[in-house]
Amino acid sequence: MNNNDSESLKETPVLPHDIIIYDILTRLPLESVVRFTCVCKLWSKLLLNNKKFANLHQRRNSPSSSPPGIIDYKFDKNTRKCYLSLFDVDKSKRRIVRFKPETDYRVDNMEIKQSFNGLLLFCRCVKRNSVYDYIVYNPITGRSVNLPVPDGIGLHNCEFCLGYDPVGENYKSVCFGNYDDKYFCKILTLGEFGRDSWRNLVKPGFGFNTPFSFVRNGVVFSIGVLYWISDGTEEPKTVKKTIYSIDLTTETLYTTKIPNDASQNVDFCNLVEMGGLLCYYELNHKDKLVKLWVLKKNIDNQCEWVRERNIELAKSFQNAVGVLSYEDFKYNCHLIEIVTNPKPKIIFMWYGAREVDDEDALLSYEYYSCDVELNKIELILGSKMDGKGDWHVNSIAYL
Repeated sequence: MNNNDSESLKETPVLPHDIIIYDILTRLPLESVVRFTCVCKLWSKLLLNNKKFANLHQRRNSPSSSPPGIIDYKFDKNTRKCYLSLFDVDKSKRRIVRFKPETDYRVDNMEIKQSFNGLLLFCRCVKRNSVYDYIVYNPITGRSVNLPVPDGIGLHNCEFCLGYDPVGENYKSVCFGNYDDKYFCKILTLGEFGRDSWRNLVKPGFGFNTPFSFVRNGVVFSIGVLYWISDGTEEPKTVKKTIYSIDLTTETLYTTKIPNDASQNVDFCNLVEMGGLLCYYELNHKDKLVKLWVLKKNIDNQCEWVRERNIELAKSFQNAVGVLSYEDFKYNCHLIEIVTNPKPKIIFMWYGAREVDDEDALLSYEYYSCDVELNKIELILGSKMDGKGDWHVNSIAYL
């Protein structure tokens, strides 16, 4: 190298390290960020275990920027080790990762209760004495947090779910349950420890019903608020439905009305997330029709229901010969997601008994997608799962 080359190198501008990390890398998709953790130890620590970076990356990348998948766990009885299986829907590929939480946690008798923004909520039951405990785990970063038991109750009395406070930029857990014939609802900021860290959300005189659903505990998150519909379809068709809501920033519990033009006599109704917004849907089996409403803010910054569209399922099931019948869908399916990018699709899960190689019928879980534009139903993932799994999108959410 001659002197001229040396001088030119000295004059070459160098970007400050903070700009590279917090202004450039936070705009990259998750897969690229994970690859850059191999550059050096400093980047590995900053990119996967830094709250500022994780929050900036979440703000600048929509959930749809990461490939969606179906996550499930598999427990090896011989080695006593647990593995997570993530099926990439777009690439039709499966990735296996070892479940290695930071906390002291036995991995037998586990169930994935919820997948939220890349975080997994696990429940573990020790069958001998029916002891339950919960852990929140990020399979990308490996960070984990145990949830403390709320004071005065047992974990067999309650259910947990996760949400995100966009103002405080903190993940929170909500605990619902029934104790001594009284419903309770408590909230905790992840990272706070101790039974007394749970804060009560139920004010005197406010009555509510706890969520119940076969999928995701019946709770839907949208823009800082958790929603669930009272009792789902367990009530008679003519009973008026109520949507309960928890603002995770103000930590208040209140009610939200269902759409004014929604029917009170419907075969099935529930809530689902669609493009980051809360969606209320009705399913009419006679017409094989799904009606959608989306909760949006008007010019006065008030939330109101907007009729989105109708989705006719008749043609889709006509084209699904040999895949799934509408009778299967009618009695054994749960709608779990409405994908809007790159094109609208309904994701639903079927469960029931399937015979395998002339053996006794076994309980099976299968995931399907319904292409709204092409009127086409396809099998995403078959029944080779230990549990029902969950719809999952990876992230570097900080715990």
